[in-house]
Amino acid sequence: MIAFLVMFYCWPIFLLADYAVFIRQLDPYQAELTKASHGVFMICAGIAFLRWDRNRILPPDIRFYATVAVIFLFGLGAFWLSLGAARTRWYRFDARFATRAAVKIAVGVALYLIRNWSEFEDYQPFAWAVLCVVGPFCIITGITRLWLVLRGVREPRIPAAGSPYGAAPFADGDNLQ
Repeated sequence: MIAFLVMFYCWPIFLLADYAVFIRQLDPYQAELTKASHGVFMICAGIAFLRWDRNRILPPDIRFYATVAVIFLFGLGAFWLSLGAARTRWYRFDARFATRAAVKIAVGVALYLIRNWSEFEDYQPFAWAVLCVVGPFCIITGITRLWLVLRGVREPRIPAAGSPYGAAPFADGDNLQ
């Protein structure tokens, strides 16, 4: 019983620990793209939660804690977005990541359309809930990844300076004249 209570109340901690292992397995560029795009999704999920009718659905003693959790979600999402967006500027454009982001957007749109056009039976509420989350997740993270990949490399802040000793008397590299 104690193990069940620990698992029931501590699943967000276990989920974050598993997410950290997942991020460490990616290459640096893909890890930063993932952090930034998931940060945007956290912000969008928090906005959706705040627009949701919390007073009707949540019990009064849980509303405060849910709102605090959403504020934490905003902060973590903004941190991941700013960190990932800054670090992805270090890498060059890669068409492979742009193509994967475009495919992810297309999959998200397809899932969203399936959710709107399909009629689910009473025994399939899980399928409808998955489509309600996975479709927007794919659209939001795909758009963020595509934006981050297409915006280009950061410009150097300080122009490269010449030699303080002047130009070399030879112009052919290592071979002296």
